[in-house]
Amino acid sequence: MTIALTTNGHAYTMGSHVSGQLGNPQAVEELPICVVGNLTKNFVQEIACGAFHVAVITSKTEVYTWGKGANGQLGHGDTDDRNPPFRPLYSQSFATHFPRSH
Repeated sequence: MTIALTTNGHAYTMGSHVSGQLGNPQAVEELPICVVGNLTKNFVQEIACGAFHVAVITSKTEVYTWGKGANGQLGHGDTDDRNPPFRPLYSQSFATHFPRSH
């Protein structure tokens, strides 16, 4: 999986979508696609990803995660896969611990 961040704060993903890690239910593996859902009206500032999951922080310091949740890595209190992005259970406290880039 590859994820790219544009200068206007949109996240684009490409690669396998088997666990929802592309963040768009309409994803086709061969083409880059914009992440949708809760990120549509947000400006993404920072991205972190694993092979099957993604976490982002928006300009409002909101954390969103999506993809494979098998080991609870999405922070939703379960092991469900998520697609499109959702906020983790304790996302407000997470965002205050991440340094902000300017």
